[in-house]
Amino acid sequence: MAYDLYPVSSSLSRPVIAGRITNYANKVGAGLLLDTANLSQNSLPRLSQSIQRNGFQGPFGSPYVKSTISRNSKARELSNAGFPNMAHRKVSGDENFWCREFENGSADDPEGFSVPGDIWKWTRDGKAHSPERIILEFEDGLPVAVNGIRKPMVVDMISLLSPMVGKFGHGRSVGLEAIASGEKVLELREAPATTIIMNARRHLETATLSTETLRHKRSLGQQWVDEVIAGRWQSKIHQICEAAITAVSVGVSGNVTYEISHRRFLPYSFTVVQPLYIRDRDAWEHDAALESCAKTTDIVRFLRNIANDSTEVG
Repeated sequence: MAYDLYPVSSSLSRPVIAGRITNYANKVGAGLLLDTANLSQNSLPRLSQSIQRNGFQGPFGSPYVKSTISRNSKARELSNAGFPNMAHRKVSGDENFWCREFENGSADDPEGFSVPGDIWKWTRDGKAHSPERIILEFEDGLPVAVNGIRKPMVVDMISLLSPMVGKFGHGRSVGLEAIASGEKVLELREAPATTIIMNARRHLETATLSTETLRHKRSLGQQWVDEVIAGRWQSKIHQICEAAITAVSVGVSGNVTYEISHRRFLPYSFTVVQPLYIRDRDAWEHDAALESCAKTTDIVRFLRNIANDSTEVG
């Protein structure tokens, strides 16, 4: 799923992290559970709501909610406490198999930010590589194979695909994300496999689903994203959207073939199981014209019969 122009990231991982920590805290009988999220981070509601949903009975939350401690002050404290590597980080980062995400620090101000070159790990300058072809195969909306190599788990699929796309430099994005106050913060993302998977799925959906279905599905998809960004996993709205999107995805099956270079990745063929696209426009127009003529002939014949019947009655 995507938020605006880029994939969601920590929205997916925070509930998992919070769930595991809460389970452990309950197991050892902890009376207090703290995280280090700031007020300007969406991780704050995501973690808090996930901890609550997982049944932690004691007080929980972040000590930084009402804090005015600066990033530099925190860095000094970390260094003094024996964590110099964390203290010297230029940005805050989050990484899972789906996406790498960065914010804060030198990437704080949307009107003037810098991106440290060493933060990019999955994407490279791809000028040294010759163009290649990549074939992505989907079944019921899920990626199942790359260039004929089938992977039963999406995580394995992404591990295979990420270096194939990332070596050409694709998958970097910059965008704004709304926080609880309604204001927005800058975030950088790196997700080469995710970027091409989302692009391919969108093409297959367009080729398979009706325009009306697509309109509703995309609206539900955005609602799904809004819920997870706010940390409301398993809310009624989230469950409704999840069920509807899963149902609509049945039958979205086929493959997309890309040509990829350091400049771009573009599909040059789609093949779907239940296509709504026209493959030969001339043949389609010929058949459509014949069908239209046949309908017109039927109408004319019907009107003539009515006229003849009226004449006979008169």
